[in-house]
Order: sequence, then structure tokens, then C-alpha cells
Amino acid sequence: MASVTAELWPRRRFLASGAALVAAAAGSRRSRSRPLRLVTNWYAQAEHGGFYQALALGIYADYGLQVEIRMGGTAVNVLQLLAGGAADFVLGGSPDALAALPSG
Repeated sequence: MASVTAELWPRRRFLASGAALVAAAAGSRRSRSRPLRLVTNWYAQAEHGGFYQALALGIYADYGLQVEIRMGGTAVNVLQLLAGGAADFVLGGSPDALAALPSG
């Protein structure tokens, strides 16, 4: 039982670090006119739980962020949403996401 508890703490630190990273990526603007839109790469599943938990615990709000999580699925092209400006962050492969962003 102790080993299971020990394994959970690094995950929690990782989630808190992820929230801080999102805050840094969003810039220092504390008041946004719209929430940051995160689109998952598939239907809600355990791997996405940290993002939903951070929203439920108010971690994003602690960093001055309004975050909206949108669920992906079979008919959702997250890279197209990112490239078109309908999403601010997407879950998926980093090289694909970088390629979808406009250069300049």
C-alpha cells in the first residue's frame, strides 16, 4: 500500500507543474476575455483525468486562468482546430501540433 501512495505523489507534482506550464504559456495576462480552450485527442478517459481534476480543484483559477476542456472523438480533428484558432491547446503528438501552427 505504501508503494502505491508513493507513486501518486510524483503524478500530483507533475499535474501541478503542468498547470504552471499552461499558465506560463498563456502569458502574464490575468484577465482574459475568453477561456483557454483545451481539446482532448479522444473521448474522456483516464489519461485526461489530470486536466479535469485540475479544473475541478481550481488549480487553473489559482494561476488566473479560465480553462475550458472540450472532448475530442472520432470526428474531431484537433490539429485542424488548433490551426484554425478554435483551440488554444490540444492533446496529441508535439511534432504534429507544431506543424499545424502558422509560422511567422
